Amino acid sequence: MTAFAYLPDDEPLREVLDADIYVEPKDKDSADEDARQIALINRVKHVPGLAYHAVPNGGRQSDWARIRAEKMGVVAGQPDLGFDWVGGSAVIEMKNGTEKPRPDQVSRLNKLHRMGKRVAVCRTAAGALAWLASVGAPVGRGL
Repeated sequence: MTAFAYLPDDEPLREVLDADIYVEPKDKDSADEDARQIALINRVKHVPGLAYHAVPNGGRQSDWARIRAEKMGVVAGQPDLGFDWVGGSAVIEMKNGTEKPRPDQVSRLNKLHRMGKRVAVCRTAAGALAWLASVGAPVGRGL
């Protein structure tokens, strides 16, 4: 016979990020997520040998637009940024100074990580650049 543990209704079972996914520590800077992402892109947009793309998943949209986007392949929780370079790739979920990834983001980040993708949750351009360098991206010094 199998034993089951039941959680009270107000405590849903939640997945947590895999332990070895990098999460930049929280900070007190008031900059929002968009401003932080723009700051990172401004620092990498001319880096030779590095390609990047943004995934515009967020924002409010009508039911029609959401359903159409899903049919076109938009996946809830997909990280904000993807980076590619010769011999490697990575994804970053950007957050403001205090937010945590949503449950759908945690699930997606874990799935990508378990598939061998380099995955991080970053809050600052400097933190993202340091992490990208640590996983082999050609971001160099002085960016």
